[in-house]
Amino acid sequence: MKKLFVLGLLVAASSVSATSYAREGGAYIGIGGSYAINDFYTEKFEDRAVPIEVNIDDTWGANAKLGYHVNEFFAVEAVFDYLSGFETSEVLADPTMTGAASVRRIISEDGELDVMTFMLAGKFSWPGRAIEPYGLIGGGVMHANWDRKLGAGSASVSSANTGACAKVGVGIDFFLSDHLSLGLEGATTFSLGNFEFDLDPLGEEVEELGIRYWTVTLGAAYHF
Repeated sequence: MKKLFVLGLLVAASSVSATSYAREGGAYIGIGGSYAINDFYTEKFEDRAVPIEVNIDDTWGANAKLGYHVNEFFAVEAVFDYLSGFETSEVLADPTMTGAASVRRIISEDGELDVMTFMLAGKFSWPGRAIEPYGLIGGGVMHANWDRKLGAGSASVSSANTGACAKVGVGIDFFLSDHLSLGLEGATTFSLGNFEFDLDPLGEEVEELGIRYWTVTLGAAYHF
């Protein structure tokens, strides 16, 4: 009975050691899906002589990452995120009317704003046997493309911009085995400065939009 008890302790100890090994060093890859809640900075549109109200819907996205555990407390990640189709529309007051007679009309229909980011991030973990909370901070490049159909006509505008961005988040990793983990993360991503987009097909008029959003991400990772 005593030998059996000692053997059980050895098996448990080796199990804990194996569970922790994946996080003490080595590379990992992961994929995930996100839901993005927009928090765009639209004040430049609203401060115009004829204010424009920009309506933006939330959307879904996907991401992939390649990371390396420097030690059990810190990892470095290269993260790619793609958010497809923030649906947009814009309305403004008719400049030919004033006061109560002012008529609001749609100037853009069926707009879609796609966002891609590539970032390097530092991941700070609180090590545990199977559950590890962490904080994340990173920076990189954001590319945004805004396709807009103007009014009821056939005219359309496609405008893109690229700039610096940053990300801050927190999450929890659940280790199912030595090599497989599931993760739940909440983060905010934002452009470092506003992006300029064309308002007309000829690009004669532009306006600035600050891109920022919150994401909830569920993903899986394989640890080598």
